[in-house]
Amino acid sequence: MLTRLKGAVQFSRAGFDLFLRNFGLPLDCLRPLTATAQDLQLDADFQISGLLSRQPIFATGADVVVASPTELLAALRNALIALAQDRGVADELADRFGSATWQAVREHLSYVNCDAIPLRVPDWLDRPRVVHDGSFRSTRTRSSTVLQ
Repeated sequence: MLTRLKGAVQFSRAGFDLFLRNFGLPLDCLRPLTATAQDLQLDADFQISGLLSRQPIFATGADVVVASPTELLAALRNALIALAQDRGVADELADRFGSATWQAVREHLSYVNCDAIPLRVPDWLDRPRVVHDGSFRSTRTRSSTVLQ
């Protein structure tokens, strides 16, 4: 079983490149998430050093290994934030992420009949612009305030 699971995250370089090309992606698009032999310290514990949190993919000349599949989303998020900071659009990314998250909260609460109710939550001093507020009906006798 372990051998089969290990094989599920190991790809030949040619197969991995074909996978990216089939989606119209450049072959270096995952470079920020990929460690190479030069990045490794042979005596390091990769989980403790944080290498796998930043670069959960390991590439050799012949193979590509997703060494830490559970870290892929966190590494992608961090790479996206770093790219936004480098391009000077971190505030826009934060605004869009906040808005998307807020819309998801509203949508998912509506599935359980917790629709928004028109209550005004008082402003707070120096409130970050990505914070949204709202009240949702959770039962007939009480409401819930959600801050995001």
